[in-house]
Amino acid sequence: MLFVPLPFVVAALLIVLFGVAVRSPGEGPRNLPLLALILLCSLLCIFSGLRWGYGVRGMVSYLAPVGAAAGPPLAYAGVIGLTRGTQAALRRRLAVHSLPPIVIVILLATWPFAVDLALVAIFVAYAVAILLLMRPGTDALRLASFEEAGPAYRGILFAALALLSSACIDAFVFIDLTWLDGSHSPPAIAFGNLAS
Repeated sequence: MLFVPLPFVVAALLIVLFGVAVRSPGEGPRNLPLLALILLCSLLCIFSGLRWGYGVRGMVSYLAPVGAAAGPPLAYAGVIGLTRGTQAALRRRLAVHSLPPIVIVILLATWPFAVDLALVAIFVAYAVAILLLMRPGTDALRLASFEEAGPAYRGILFAALALLSSACIDAFVFIDLTWLDGSHSPPAIAFGNLAS
């Protein structure tokens, strides 16, 4: 019987979501960072399915952490696009927000043991940054209409919580693979895919 890992199913759902988001008529400009984040998440799910479902390592072991480090900055950029509309300020700080994947590339080449810890720090830092942007509540969403502000606000809070839960799962997998036998990692990753 053909075995299809759960992350592949999640990736297919994300691709469908991306298609719906691209085809839906919007009033304003498309939030390109959030669209890129959906595609990136589907790619990361494919990497996860290859790694944990079929045991494929190789390039997946290098591409997955770099892609994972690019996700939080994309989420933050998408939230900025909904809050202040200061994409110009975000572009000025593009160098800062491109650092997480660069740091992971450097760590993969020099100190691979620290990659998981760096990913946890990146996820937590961006989750906190997003939550700080949302302190004013729905009033922070200046570019969203009144009807869209509530759902967008809840979606952004969910995204921040998803980043925090990803950090927790990454920390758990790191501990499991480093000090335990690694047998608890696949169920934790499956739970993370279901939760996302």
